[in-house]
Amino acid sequence: MLHLLRGLAAEGRAVVMTTHHPDHAIEIADSAMLMFGGADVRSGPAGDLLTDAAVGELYGVRAHSLAVDDGATTRRVIVTRFD
Repeated sequence: MLHLLRGLAAEGRAVVMTTHHPDHAIEIADSAMLMFGGADVRSGPAGDLLTDAAVGELYGVRAHSLAVDDGATTRRVIVTRFD
């Protein structure tokens, strides 16, 4: 599905999606929005907005970014830990 959405965006189409997986947004989104309840909404470039601190605050967990190399590309993923 992510590959399909990325392809549509590459064709110049607008794609709007919602996800609870920050890795999906980091991988394909140009911009993102984080909603911390009703009053605190943050938006900006996905790579800048989806920091370990912001994701940790949003979900109430410890979050750490890792670089994952699949042999063809290296991508950033966020690993979370519940205490």
